[in-house]
Amino acid sequence: MGNGPDHPWGPYFRAKLCELFGKSAQEPGLRTDTSTADEQQTPASSLHDAPKTPSTPGDQFPPLWSVPYPRNPHFTGRDEIFEQLDQHLLPESQHEQAATRRAALAQPQAIKGLGGIGKTQITLEYAYRAREQGHYTHVFWINAASEEAIITGFVALADLLPDFSAKNETDQRKVVTEVKRWLEQCQQSWLLIFDNVEELSLVQEYLPVTRNGSILLTTRASAVGSLAISIEVEQMGLIEGTQFLLHRAQRLHATDEDGMRRPTW
Repeated sequence: MGNGPDHPWGPYFRAKLCELFGKSAQEPGLRTDTSTADEQQTPASSLHDAPKTPSTPGDQFPPLWSVPYPRNPHFTGRDEIFEQLDQHLLPESQHEQAATRRAALAQPQAIKGLGGIGKTQITLEYAYRAREQGHYTHVFWINAASEEAIITGFVALADLLPDFSAKNETDQRKVVTEVKRWLEQCQQSWLLIFDNVEELSLVQEYLPVTRNGSILLTTRASAVGSLAISIEVEQMGLIEGTQFLLHRAQRLHATDEDGMRRPTW
């Protein structure tokens, strides 16, 4: 049935109802247009807002952080190493051609050196500085001392990732594959740290193939081959060592004479 003048809700009857109750057409909620019933029952927003395609992993997610250690308040020095890490890892590098920069981003960075020399502490400090400076949206940390530890780390990441379809997967190998896929498809910048890599050949299959993220390893291996760009960590020099001791003694602002004074017995 149409919505003509003789229809119960046509213009004639609407005018009579308004006259009877002393109201305008808008006050009793009577429509004055001639839209169809289907249009009247459909919210205006749904007429224009088509269903959106699910977002690519990492498109709208808040920052994720899985670093398991607190920051070392006594960390000092190693500025040259941080400069090298920034040069090779940060997407914002302006010193290389675009193609070269993309190739560098796809290759992991390795911090290598003797056991106990401070590789993990350097990496930890770099992670915290990178978060403070907003270099990466997400920072992930995996203990890579053994294959079991690596798999456990990936499973822990699965619990952290939002909208991750394989959270309930019981096959851990499949979980690892899906976490790697998530990282490879993530559109936000991320840093993935593999700490204490004992066997470089073992960790290789767990490295995501990506140009949107950065990968940082720590290892005691003397040679990393073509797997990563390496930075050798050496013992602190006299100045850095003095700064470290003064910092630990809470005398970082002591004078140079205090820093170099020999103890008297």
